[in-house]
Amino acid sequence: MMRTRLVGGLVLAVVMATFFGLSRNSVARVNTDRNDRQVTVRLKPGATIEQLNDRHGTRTLERITGTDHYLVEIPAGADLDDKLQQIGADSGSLGAGSNFIYRQPEILQT
Repeated sequence: MMRTRLVGGLVLAVVMATFFGLSRNSVARVNTDRNDRQVTVRLKPGATIEQLNDRHGTRTLERITGTDHYLVEIPAGADLDDKLQQIGADSGSLGAGSNFIYRQPEILQT
């Protein structure tokens, strides 16, 4: 009886260590790749993307249908972090963020 519990506990420990090890490795990698010419923007009610583009020299690439979220391209040579700060502080903007590049994670090989 004691031996069965010991073996069962050991098997459970190995399974949990394997499970949490795989989860930790697949989640631990933080994505820092971003498109250095694209910014995502959420507009305030009443603001237009045309007004924001005129103020910042940006160009609309896409709108997420049914929302006030846009993807805009910043001018060539402009600093992304500066533009993020400027657009985020704009009177017509609720916020601005980087357009991160996501890739499917590789399979963990053991």
